[in-house]
Amino acid sequence: LRAEALAYLAVLSIYAAPLARRRELSDDSLELARAHGEPAVLRFVLSARVWALFAPENAPDRVAQSDEIIDLSSPNGTDRVAGLVARVDAHLELADRAAVDADIEEHARIAERARLPGLAWMTAVYRATLATLDGRIEEADRRVTEAFALGQRVQNPNAVQAFGVQLGRVRYEQGRLPEVVQLIETYAAQFPEQWAWRCGLVHFRAEAGEDVRAQYAELLARDLSRLPRDSLWLPALALLSELVVRHGDATAAETVYAMMQPCARRNVMVAGSIANFGPSSRCLAGLALTLGRWDEAWAHFDDALETSRGVGDRTWEAHTLRNLACARVAHGEPASLALAGEAVSRARAAYEALGTVHFLERLPE
Repeated sequence: LRAEALAYLAVLSIYAAPLARRRELSDDSLELARAHGEPAVLRFVLSARVWALFAPENAPDRVAQSDEIIDLSSPNGTDRVAGLVARVDAHLELADRAAVDADIEEHARIAERARLPGLAWMTAVYRATLATLDGRIEEADRRVTEAFALGQRVQNPNAVQAFGVQLGRVRYEQGRLPEVVQLIETYAAQFPEQWAWRCGLVHFRAEAGEDVRAQYAELLARDLSRLPRDSLWLPALALLSELVVRHGDATAAETVYAMMQPCARRNVMVAGSIANFGPSSRCLAGLALTLGRWDEAWAHFDDALETSRGVGDRTWEAHTLRNLACARVAHGEPASLALAGEAVSRARAAYEALGTVHFLERLPE
């Protein structure tokens, strides 16, 4: 009982205690659980540890913890789900699409056998995420709506936010982002403790053509070093980085680059595998460009393309190629201009294959 209580306290302390304190609580609970030797207790403690100590840099550790949770579970039982959910999220970050697909299929089989609506909702969320990754945008639109309807029926408390994130991703790909600005505004007001919603709102308004300079300044008034290191930390920084690059803000770029750099070669996943905000290396490339670090930017673009291909995200591969083409043109050197033509051709082909041709107007001449 004490092991479980300490593990639960570590999770509850995400917004109230520093990482060192949460690690101390989690370490103590894990030591007690291992000494106790009861698989169910150890599963609970490990599951809590995944989220209590969550950080983008520790995705490999989360895979190892998830493996142990699954090893401690029955072969086909629902006790495997906690491990599968955590492992899917980590493998998406690490761009291991084969592992992601295998775990999602196992989750779907367990959900179908157990006939538990809550598990069926999570399967529906996964299906919507994968459809978006694959660039099956109209199917993704339908699946997002279906997942939300199911989440509402089972009264899952996460269904509302999951819907907003997934719908925002789909509307971006459809070129219909202004349609969801009001919805994101509602979420930002409803969940003020989750700063990522505020960053998302300002980013969406900027994408919709609004002047967001005052709102951008408000975002930067916050002490970024004190942001909770939870599963929304990296998505918030990724959204902020888009605004930093848009405003050509070298001072902020220096700060955000240093914070995000340890997360290079990761996909920016919203917790629970709800949506992919793209490769963190794409954000780093934009920040490096803002700082005039051309060689670093080219290396980050290479990493971003590799990360997108690894997870099979055709949408972000296309956007990264577009960003790369624009950067090569901005660089202006003859070698860069030659490479820009290649990037433009590849981006154009990618957008045409996806059917998202409205992005073609953003390609450089």
